[in-house]
Amino acid sequence: MDIKSPIMMRFLRCHICSKSLADPVSLNCNHSFCKSCLIQYLNQAECRDCPVCKKELPKESPGINIALKELVDAFAGRTQLDKIRNQDVVCRKHTPSWFCVDEGIAVCEECQHSLWHAGHKLKRVKEAAESMKKQRATTERRIQEEFEQLHQWLREEEEARLTAVREEEEEKRKLIDRELDIIQGQMLALENSIHQIEKDLKQDNLSFLRVRTQCILQDPQVLSGALIDVAKHLGNLKHRVCGELQEKVQYTPLILDPNSAAGWLVLSDDLTSVRYIKAKKDLPDNPERFMEHAIVLGSEGFTSGKHSWEVDVGDRFKWVIGVARETVDRKKDCYLKPQYGLWSIWKYHDEYHATRQTLTLQNPPQRITVELDYEKGHVSFYDSHDMSLLFQYEDSFKEKMFPYFNPQADTSGTPLQICPSRIQ
Repeated sequence: MDIKSPIMMRFLRCHICSKSLADPVSLNCNHSFCKSCLIQYLNQAECRDCPVCKKELPKESPGINIALKELVDAFAGRTQLDKIRNQDVVCRKHTPSWFCVDEGIAVCEECQHSLWHAGHKLKRVKEAAESMKKQRATTERRIQEEFEQLHQWLREEEEARLTAVREEEEEKRKLIDRELDIIQGQMLALENSIHQIEKDLKQDNLSFLRVRTQCILQDPQVLSGALIDVAKHLGNLKHRVCGELQEKVQYTPLILDPNSAAGWLVLSDDLTSVRYIKAKKDLPDNPERFMEHAIVLGSEGFTSGKHSWEVDVGDRFKWVIGVARETVDRKKDCYLKPQYGLWSIWKYHDEYHATRQTLTLQNPPQRITVELDYEKGHVSFYDSHDMSLLFQYEDSFKEKMFPYFNPQADTSGTPLQICPSRIQ
């Protein structure tokens, strides 16, 4: 049946607002309504019955009809993201006490009952706020620590450059002192000669003429290089300091997104490495987070261009690396196949695999370079030691692609590490 047929349009229309169903709920009498329309009707009606057939409703409020919702969203061309953007996440009249993690909205018990969210994960607003506050505090602490490291280096660099100026001043002072000593010695010799001449004149001794020819004092010369080399110390100072800072600070071409990391994962403070732990942490079930597998994505996705990054896999016996499309299923099992949104290679004990293939490698790679060429549709994996090709996918990409990491249940404690690169 054509989805645009009049019968289908009538079936997918709310009996209250006569528009396409939004978050449809179905009653026992098989009549369906927009959830918001039914809530408004029940809040205003004197009795609890179906708006169409007036059949009495059970005490338990019905949940969203997922199958019907998917059908009506497809019919109306809506996406979950569009719905979330258009709805109020906070009640405008009351202070909400619950937060629906699945729908990303605040639940006000004054306007709607929590049973409308049956099967959804609900958290107290206070608990959700405390989680965000803790995350904010951790982020602030890390920012302060990073800047304190920069401040400490700048303080040390400032002191080193001030010390260099003082040392040069001391050297120049010693040079001038030596020249002054020479001049003072010449002046003393001249004074002695003058005294001798005066004595000879008193004695009418003409020998002073011979002494005069031996005591001619040259004019003192200004020393070259006696002044501090100001240009050397101040010229392009900020530029030179920034250049030295770039050499000291490591740069990684990508970092990990902690909001996507599953509860079994621990990320390093600089978000460049990930390792597996047995005890799963209690983390918010936000839309970005993986819930069934130990997966984390890169923080930046790509929709064009050529990008590469190097991963240190070391001697770990289990891992998966590659790229994932933005809409990969993050809440259920996601298979390591392109049709499920994953282009990857992985290791299991002594074997290396790609989709439906076992890779034959001469030497176990310690570092692997992953390269994404969006326009060509290539995902390539190289042994970073000699850049020999390990495997390459050829496909076409239509959505944002993210770096993908899964340390799997490897309890060795060795992390998957994104390798730093030099700043160009």
